[in-house]
Amino acid sequence: MAPLSRLVVPCAAAALAWGACARRQPVPAPPPPAATRPSPFPVGREAITEPPEGEARHLRALRQVTLDGVQNSEPAPSPDGRWLAVVHVPERDAGPSVVILDAQGRNRRALSPPGWASVSPVWLPGDGGRVLFSSRDGADGGPTLDVWERAPGGEPPARRLALPGDEAELSWNPAAGLLFTATVDGEGDVYRVPPDGGAPLRLTRGGGPSGSAAATPDGRFVVYRTFQDGGAHAELFIVSAEGGTPRQLTALGVTAWSPAMHPSGRRVVFSADLRPHARAPGQNFDLYQLDLETGALERVTFTEGPDTLPAFTADGRTLYWTSGRQGGSNQVFAAEWVD
Repeated sequence: MAPLSRLVVPCAAAALAWGACARRQPVPAPPPPAATRPSPFPVGREAITEPPEGEARHLRALRQVTLDGVQNSEPAPSPDGRWLAVVHVPERDAGPSVVILDAQGRNRRALSPPGWASVSPVWLPGDGGRVLFSSRDGADGGPTLDVWERAPGGEPPARRLALPGDEAELSWNPAAGLLFTATVDGEGDVYRVPPDGGAPLRLTRGGGPSGSAAATPDGRFVVYRTFQDGGAHAELFIVSAEGGTPRQLTALGVTAWSPAMHPSGRRVVFSADLRPHARAPGQNFDLYQLDLETGALERVTFTEGPDTLPAFTADGRTLYWTSGRQGGSNQVFAAEWVD
């Protein structure tokens, strides 16, 4: 397996790396809390508010995007919002694959090759429509998850990142670059590769398995989840994109995970199983919105069953997520986002 320093070529040879150099788009950072104001973090259950209008507070024109297969999950909208990359499981006992759909759930095309176990798709910037995803190589029976790149309908996938262990839970930010979870030490930590390539930077170390990371639009900070107490629950943390001492954001005592950053940079939507499920304890995940400045915590979804893995379009107007709200398999849903 390649050493930790081996990665894609730098952005000067972008055609062999991310497909196109990321164009840094400065976004004003949210103002820090006043020095005299006590920090509201970590926030607990007492901070949660539930809007009286329920899901209509933030979700309008809700629709189901996928209908087929045993499961469709991990929606990743393209930079222009016209396409989705989705993890598709066609039938029981079949492995996951990455497919491309239009925003209405039609015109499906395979991205990962048949026989590969592929997850965690993210789109690269630019007009080439290139996608990174995490996969085991079905051709040579690779034992670990590596990061691959492919354009829909293009050449076969090219391996872009291979560290000791698995690399999964990918996310891309034009300013921060690639974020991913790697099991280099066997437990799982958050790593970052800058948008112009280079060696991975380790952002977390110890404290429990960490991952599922998302960066603020300006690329300065990274929100992620860490399992604690032997995996009994997971909380959200935030750390500088250059590494350093993390700050705990939540103290909910449940599994809080899959944070998605709103394009404003001030708010993050994540999933947590705070409410009991009538038939399946521990499986009633809802989406919540956390204000990174004030600590305000608001419930977003109210339907029994799992609501997980949220993802905003680049303009913040549409939220995609995975839901089992129809009482069957997990499928991809979408709604217009209302601030």
